[in-house]
Amino acid sequence: DTLYEGDFQDDQKIGICRLTSMLTGTQYIGDMYIYKKTGFGRFEDKDGYYIGGWKDDKKEGLGFRKEKDRIYFGFWRENQREGIGYEFGPDYSYRGEFLSDKPHGRGIIKTANSTASRCVMFTMGNLLRVTQDDPDQFLKNMDQLDFQLFSKYIKDKIKKLELYIEREKEELERRFSLLEFGVIVV
Repeated sequence: DTLYEGDFQDDQKIGICRLTSMLTGTQYIGDMYIYKKTGFGRFEDKDGYYIGGWKDDKKEGLGFRKEKDRIYFGFWRENQREGIGYEFGPDYSYRGEFLSDKPHGRGIIKTANSTASRCVMFTMGNLLRVTQDDPDQFLKNMDQLDFQLFSKYIKDKIKKLELYIEREKEELERRFSLLEFGVIVV
């Protein structure tokens, strides 16, 4: 039910691959290590897509997730938003700290019906209080997340992955055509 196109090493799925589920239509293009997404890759499902780091089949490190009505760019740990991140929805934006996939700690929130950003404090997704901190000063401390630099990096990385997969596919097709004519392929 899953189509694997990519590298093998010692009969293990190790290297760059494209993994497509025939049942759900999900697709992963990226690094694989012994049957697990590990390294860098792009995963697409019915709700949207994720581009970024992976470890043992889970989102890990810096990544970008786009869903129907929400975008998140920031750090992940074991498939959950954790660390500093930006989240944008149809009626809000939040820049700040996350823990266990929820806003947790300091951040800045701006709602669609407000022109001003507010510094806030969250506890496990619940707004604890609005603080008197300066939003501009807080944003300076978040400069470690450079979305434009990350965007360029992921576009280059995905293009290289797709070119690699295409070259491998062409080579396999060439080998199969030679096999059809009885030519021994090494």
